[in-house]
Amino acid sequence: MSTIKSSTTTTTAYSVEADTTGALVIQTGATPTTAVTIDSSGRVGIGVTPSIATAKLTTVGGPIQLSPGTTSQDGIRITRATGIAQINGINNDNNAYNAITFATGANEAMRIDTSGNVGIGNTPSGTYKLEVTGGISGTSFTGSGSGITGLSQEVGQCRLVATSSTVLTLIPINGQFIKIAGVIYAIPSAGVTLSNSGLSASTRYYIYATISGGNVTLSASATAYATDTTAGNVGVRIKSGDNAFTLVGMIYTSASSQFVDTATNRQVLSYFNRLDRYLFGTASNYSTTNAALTVVTPIMISSLNWADDGISVWLAGQGGMTGAFALQAAIFDNNTANTYGVKQYIYTTGGSTNYPNLLGGWHQPSEGFHSYYIAIGASSGSGTTSINNCTATGYVRG
Repeated sequence: MSTIKSSTTTTTAYSVEADTTGALVIQTGATPTTAVTIDSSGRVGIGVTPSIATAKLTTVGGPIQLSPGTTSQDGIRITRATGIAQINGINNDNNAYNAITFATGANEAMRIDTSGNVGIGNTPSGTYKLEVTGGISGTSFTGSGSGITGLSQEVGQCRLVATSSTVLTLIPINGQFIKIAGVIYAIPSAGVTLSNSGLSASTRYYIYATISGGNVTLSASATAYATDTTAGNVGVRIKSGDNAFTLVGMIYTSASSQFVDTATNRQVLSYFNRLDRYLFGTASNYSTTNAALTVVTPIMISSLNWADDGISVWLAGQGGMTGAFALQAAIFDNNTANTYGVKQYIYTTGGSTNYPNLLGGWHQPSEGFHSYYIAIGASSGSGTTSINNCTATGYVRG
């Protein structure tokens, strides 16, 4: 390799030795020793022969300093100009610390202290591993969050609604975060949508939030939910066997595979941030000569309900009969073939009476879709029993 030597004696102050290897060595000192080596690939070694294939500059035995500073302490300092922009990891002149600092403009932007604590916009106090002066923006947080303060740990700051007969929307409520597989994600302000494309008619689906391409999305599945026991996601209702899906709602499609959410047909329920959803249906002029309770009305109301919540249904109307016998009335839950709210009214003679609240109350059926009818009959005697001008009212939570 070619060599350039610079010595301290007059006779050998400067010399050049050339060859054809393509490498260059610079030597200095009274007895010249190699200070810099540049190999044939252009790699530079300061105090060492370059040997790291991917490194253009290799140095050993001392600090690198690119600045107007005068300190001789070990470390690294890269500075454009004092107070303008710098990375400084050199001990100060009194050797009091060896933090690494990053500065832009005239101000220090970030500091890593000797304990590895990081301060952004501040000097770390030593109490926390990371201290930030200013806001933090991100799309997700990973971890159990068990020691976090000042940050909402609600699993679902959201609510599922039907924004049309073909679109469901998960909207942010009281915040915008949802936990999926132990990670907290932000729901966009416009919400997340799901269309009815591909859904079967008259079918119950659970709606789950999941992540696709880093974004919160919705998925409809007939698979039931379970409670997760995975660390970091304990207690979250998930798609059974797959905690990548967090439960957000339940629907029952119409005969045309659409979404229905009216007072008569509550077929969209949110799992989070449940509200009392009003129920209302009407029926009139129905009668029977049967003694046993007999369903005489079409569906008064239909609704989904959660297993941990019930449904309240009340009937008001006019009951009547001919002859002397007892009228009995009940609300039938078609899905369980059970009556609920049976009442009996005894008449010594035929007639009719208005009842502001004929029967009803709180009911907790199995989870799913239920339809409610009115049934009437004669518990004694014979004749015709009737139910007229009926209204069914109530509420379900979802």
